[in-house]
Amino acid sequence: MRKYSVFSDKEWNALSQRIGLTERQSAILKMVIDRHHDQEIARKLNITTRTVRSHLTAIFKVFNVRDRTSLVVEVFARFRNLERS
Repeated sequence: MRKYSVFSDKEWNALSQRIGLTERQSAILKMVIDRHHDQEIARKLNITTRTVRSHLTAIFKVFNVRDRTSLVVEVFARFRNLERS
């Protein structure tokens, strides 16, 4: 598994605040981008995999996507837009 994050903490905080995610949704999304599986996310956050999936469903709705791949693409697109503004 990766030992570094794609985004710095500063970049991530700016992006997640602008999007309006909850703290938990933000944490889960960051872990998805860093290629963690549901089971690993659940273990690290001390929640069930069902709860992880529930949060992911809400995150998919925020980004208007249906899967993880589309989600990651959309996050990077929004980050690029944030950098330009």
